[in-house]
Amino acid sequence: MIKCDLNRAKRQTAYGPLCALGYYLTQKEILKPLEQVHIPQKTVKHSPTEKLVDALIGILAGCSALYQLNVKVRPDQPLQLAFGRKHCADQSTVAATLNAFTAETVAQLRTAVETIQRQQGQVFAHDYDKELLVLEVDLTGLTASKNAEGSSKGYFPGKRNRRGRQLVRVTASQYGEVLLENLYPGNTTSKEILKETMTEVERILGLDSDEAKRRRTLIRLDGGFGTLEALLARLPVHRQGVFR
Repeated sequence: MIKCDLNRAKRQTAYGPLCALGYYLTQKEILKPLEQVHIPQKTVKHSPTEKLVDALIGILAGCSALYQLNVKVRPDQPLQLAFGRKHCADQSTVAATLNAFTAETVAQLRTAVETIQRQQGQVFAHDYDKELLVLEVDLTGLTASKNAEGSSKGYFPGKRNRRGRQLVRVTASQYGEVLLENLYPGNTTSKEILKETMTEVERILGLDSDEAKRRRTLIRLDGGFGTLEALLARLPVHRQGVFR
């Protein structure tokens, strides 16, 4: 009988492509900016940053909730090693780390993510002289429990009398990259978040200080944001881009 070492649990993984991604991220130190996120929590067995990475692995592995870390990530040692982790923290301690976040911590995490975006995102190297940069803005209703933070009654297509939140997403369609995502209460409308969203987009891409780039940026919106006249009326003159 021939023994196959590949069947050993410690060498098996259900996430081969994700292991390759994790190894690349680790070798290139792409996630290093996360170390600048200061979480007000003591280190016992795993540092707060390590537990933050465990949460990221869970998201990439398709965990719909943190408790799935214990059944999807913790048993998969090759996946943990690929991300530079010898062991995955228990889901309860990862949840405690996320619960320890303050407003300042969230701001630091956003800064770290934007740093990674600028280092790796193709959209930041876009050649404005060659072609327009096309950004698509969309507001999507996500149903949620009435106890979820920000959950309220609102418009959710095909789901009457439901509660949830609204997700605004800005996508650079030419590169398949998500530039910005923000979550709002379920009763938020497209018109309410447009100005704030465009201000964030300008800051991230540096359009607020570069008139030439702003004029070479095309914003695509659906009908929920209103007519062109209404849009221009709500935006300051210096922020009026090209709308379709």
